[in-house]
Amino acid sequence: FNHEPFYFSLFIGIGQMLFVIAITIPFEIRDVTIDTSVGLTTMPVYFGMERTIRTGIIFCIIIVLFVTLSSIHYHDPAYGIAMSLTALLTIWILKKSEKVNDDYFFSGLTDGTMIIALLLYVCIGTTI
Repeated sequence: FNHEPFYFSLFIGIGQMLFVIAITIPFEIRDVTIDTSVGLTTMPVYFGMERTIRTGIIFCIIIVLFVTLSSIHYHDPAYGIAMSLTALLTIWILKKSEKVNDDYFFSGLTDGTMIIALLLYVCIGTTI
């Protein structure tokens, strides 16, 4: 019995989990004042803004490493490129999230990263 498909599925699953966590961090940063006022302990409340943003950036770097290995293994460069570009966009969002209060930034761009990843994959996949 070959366990390789299981391990790579686990690898991709962990990468996707880290991506979801990374794109929820800006919402945690936005809501830190409300969370503090009601006594809710979230990542920014517990770790502070800098460490929370740094953690999100580390997650994005791990995502790039995971998707690069996955795309090489499965011969799917479009997946690696699309998710790497999306992870880089997420790093930019994380760095901006402390300074921006616009709902369109959070509801449009941050939530839209999942759609952006899909659109990039489809566009890149049809050109490769």
